[in-house]
Amino acid sequence: MENLVIVNKEQRIVKYIFGAAMILYAIISLIAQKEPLESSDWVLSVMLALLGAMMFFPASDLEKTQIDIGKGYIDIKWPAKNKIRLTDSEVDRITLSTNYVFIFRKEKKALKLVLHGEKQKKEVFEFLTEYAREKNLKLVNQDEKPL
Repeated sequence: MENLVIVNKEQRIVKYIFGAAMILYAIISLIAQKEPLESSDWVLSVMLALLGAMMFFPASDLEKTQIDIGKGYIDIKWPAKNKIRLTDSEVDRITLSTNYVFIFRKEKKALKLVLHGEKQKKEVFEFLTEYAREKNLKLVNQDEKPL
């Protein structure tokens, strides 16, 4: 079974556009000043330009969904969540919903993963369906009967 990696390019594009707009605004605000610039104007414009430049660096994996299968465990890297490692024996069942995936654990709180977009939903559903079959886990589609 192959590992799952999904990169949401739409989020990356929005981030780049937002960063470029911030840099452009900082430059225009410096040029368009009619009065002599005060130090606070310089600091604000430079900080805004730096913040815009930070949008171009891949400092975080906010646009990346990744599920890695290992021997006896599964690693989940989900947008806006820390990396989570689940052992195969820890997973009780997986529930697929319209906007969420719930992974119920035997002794801990259930893991709720929010789905963003049709591409992510389709690929995650296919991956988890195959994973549940391989590991003989109970897979429940909330809209249908158990699979």
